[in-house]
Order: sequence, then C-alpha cells, then structure tokens
Amino acid sequence: MKKYTSKMLLFMIIITLMSAFFILSCGLESFNSYDALNSPQGLTVISSNKNLYLQFTAVNAEEFFNGFNVFVGKDETEVRDQKYILKNESTDSLPFYPYAPFTNIQVISIEVTKNTDGFDFPSGLINYIGVTAYDSQNKTNSRTSNVELFVIIE
Repeated sequence: MKKYTSKMLLFMIIITLMSAFFILSCGLESFNSYDALNSPQGLTVISSNKNLYLQFTAVNAEEFFNGFNVFVGKDETEVRDQKYILKNESTDSLPFYPYAPFTNIQVISIEVTKNTDGFDFPSGLINYIGVTAYDSQNKTNSRTSNVELFVIIE
C-alpha cells in the first residue's frame, strides 16, 4: 500500500503543476507572429537639377506598413546596413515618404532634394541609395531594395 500511495502522490503533484501552468498562462497575451514587410523592387534613380528622382515597384498590404524610407551612403554596404536614413523633408520624421497600405503592385515615384544633413547633395560625388518599406508599429524597415549608384549633376 505504501508503493501505491507514493505513486498516487507523484501523479497528483504532476497534475497540480500542469494545471497551475495552464491557469497561469491563460492571462498571457498571445504572441503575434510578425510578417516581414515586402521589400521595394526595381529601384531606378535619375539625377537632375541637384535632385534625385526614385522609381520602384512595391506591394505592401501589411497591417502596420505606413510608407517608405530612403537610405544613402558612400558605398553599398552603408545603404544595405541602413546606416544613413533620410527623414521626411516636411515633418523631419519617419517614414520619409508616407504611404497607405495597398494590395496591388504599384509604381512609386519619389523626389529627393536633400541629403541626411538636410543640405543639397554635393555635385560630382559618387553615392549610393536604396529604399525600404517602413512599419510604424514595430519601427522596423524591410530589407533594402536593390542599391543604386548616383552622382548629382547640376
């Protein structure tokens, strides 16, 4: 009878612990899976009159998508690593180019007139540029689009 009692006690402890874990976990909010943002594709850059004209395609129906960010750098790595970001020229905030979520492929065109310091891009210097989709809720960017070289021509 002693063996039966110890097995029963062990069984009761296991059931109690499992019940406690179940009850305690009921108050936890569920973990939301995070769907990465779709990256912009097919970036092209035209330099004219000290301004840059960007064009790319995108599909961003993600719930927290709210626009595109532009990254510049002296080499491709700085752009891919999203080191230097341009802020919105009107609001000095992110995203650089606000945009509402959309479900169909769209061609997006953006004009860029200032560099990361808020000044005109210097003429004749080689720079690189890339675009990301921006998630305002999680404050994250998608992977960078293709990175393109540009030189400002006056």
